[in-house]
Amino acid sequence: MAIGGDKFKSYARWIRKKQFQVFVRKRLSHILAIALAFLVVIREFDTFASFFTAPRRPTLFELLVLVLTIGTIVAAVWELVGNKLTTSPQEIRFLQGIRRLLSELERLAYDRSISATAADRLDNFLTGFLEITSKTLCAHKHVDAGFMVKVRNASVLKLVKASKRAMYPLGLEIPLPGGDAETGPAGICFDRTQLVYMPKKKRREAWPFALVEGAAGEKYEPSEPIQCWVKAPTPKLEDFRSVLCVPVAVYTQRDTKNRFGVLNFSTSARDPFLDRDFMMAECFASILSHAVALAPTQPTAPTAASR
Repeated sequence: MAIGGDKFKSYARWIRKKQFQVFVRKRLSHILAIALAFLVVIREFDTFASFFTAPRRPTLFELLVLVLTIGTIVAAVWELVGNKLTTSPQEIRFLQGIRRLLSELERLAYDRSISATAADRLDNFLTGFLEITSKTLCAHKHVDAGFMVKVRNASVLKLVKASKRAMYPLGLEIPLPGGDAETGPAGICFDRTQLVYMPKKKRREAWPFALVEGAAGEKYEPSEPIQCWVKAPTPKLEDFRSVLCVPVAVYTQRDTKNRFGVLNFSTSARDPFLDRDFMMAECFASILSHAVALAPTQPTAPTAASR
């Protein structure tokens, strides 16, 4: 009982940590700016009050301090209220990437003038797709991206494409849950058709996440993690700490999805992915699912040249 209690306490600590990370990214700088500005007001209160009570004119420096202090408070409150239009560099990269990928998706679907085969067009789309997405997620951290597909007539996922600098082994296969072989976060993601995040590879805990509606709007909530992992052929190919897996699937009926595979993102950074990255990754996976659905042929196993 004690062991189980300790286990769930560790889960709760990690969830609180992620919530704090989100808070730090979104609100902490604004709150600190307001607090610092109010401390300046308290410390210089007598000086500021003398502008209106003492028969003297404030110096230019004193006026500058007052204007900057008031401006800092107003700007920080404006940010917290949420009606100020702010855009981070990551959001700009995301918007640029989405715009480019949608254009490429249209070309993949409708451009019949090029001589390349459908398989080659899909392969070219995947090459650009993985480069764009790997450079968008996780702010300034280096991220590797890979696409795995379900092998026909086999309960495994196979890697068919990876970003240029990724150290993923060519033709890597991950067993799906239900068999005797151990699966990994990608297998859990495909089996549940649900986003799965492994924040610390050494702990082997894959956390399924779901987007739910809350009092403050939509947010990602985790369910109990699943212990899983599949070792790479060589230790060098496991030189990362965190893995994010997103299902690539499209609806064929109202409540039924056709699952193609899993989009994987990995990084050597320590537990860096947040809800913003989750949502961006799901948007990218949606574009990829439509690209695969539109292609007359499925992606094939990779070769050294196609990497």
